[in-house]
Amino acid sequence: MQAKMDADRLLAGRLQARERKEFSEVQKARLLVELIEKRKKHFTAMRAQEKRNKSPTKTQMKSQMSTYLRHMGGYKQSHLKGRSFDEIKELFDKEMTKANDFIAMGSES
Repeated sequence: MQAKMDADRLLAGRLQARERKEFSEVQKARLLVELIEKRKKHFTAMRAQEKRNKSPTKTQMKSQMSTYLRHMGGYKQSHLKGRSFDEIKELFDKEMTKANDFIAMGSES
């Protein structure tokens, strides 16, 4: 029984050695290139995800709040043009409070 296991182990070792020799340099290079490409794609996807999850800048927030105020609050561009971020934020907060506190006439409160 032990002799058969030893023979199997030797045979497996010889097969592995033969397979290693059969793996040519070209195949090894191709596998390495594939690995590098996969890593590059992975890190590119990670960078893109980090970019998407980044919070908006103050200027972007001001623009979004101004758009909301123009569409929903009844303000015109000329009303908002010279105002600072903090002034627009106050107006936006007032409008959002109105929208959040709104109760429809047909609903029960």
